Amino acid sequence: MKKILFVSLFIALCFMSKAQTSSTDLYDLLKMLVPDSASTTLTCDWKKGNSPAGLIKWESATPKKNQVEYFKNGSLMMANHGQKPDEASIYLSGPSLSGYSEIQISMDSPMEEDMHSYKMEKLLGKKPAKIKLIKEDGGGFPMYYYEVKFPGKKPVWFILMMDYGGARGEESNSYLMVTCLFDKKEFERRSN
Repeated sequence: MKKILFVSLFIALCFMSKAQTSSTDLYDLLKMLVPDSASTTLTCDWKKGNSPAGLIKWESATPKKNQVEYFKNGSLMMANHGQKPDEASIYLSGPSLSGYSEIQISMDSPMEEDMHSYKMEKLLGKKPAKIKLIKEDGGGFPMYYYEVKFPGKKPVWFILMMDYGGARGEESNSYLMVTCLFDKKEFERRSN
């Protein structure tokens, strides 16, 4: 009996550790969350972010409302360039309960000398996507503006921003903020 209990406990612990270490890369996460090419709206159903189960640890099962928008935030383990997965934050937002129209992902960024590896072409790896650099701003917070088309998905627009810690008041931590917009007009408004 003790042997069966021990084996059952061991199997349960193996499944729990697997759930805690499941991770994804940026390409697979974005491809899962952006609108399909057949979609007739500029939003995605909030439930789309729930699969695969356990990948994202959401703070709330349903969207919350602030003064401006509906939102849902959480965390996940994200692998970059084949490195060990690290925790990243995710924030979905949209104008209504019918769906989200923006994805923000915040993850550890590289040191300044390795910035070139955090452009969209490198972040998405060698997986299929049409990537077009629209604008590059190398000011105090380097920013890159892209249009990306994933196979079977509508085109989406990205703003990549490097934060070397000062904007968040954390001098020792640097972040890469990846903002994905479904609406081209909103992207143009933010990129001007």
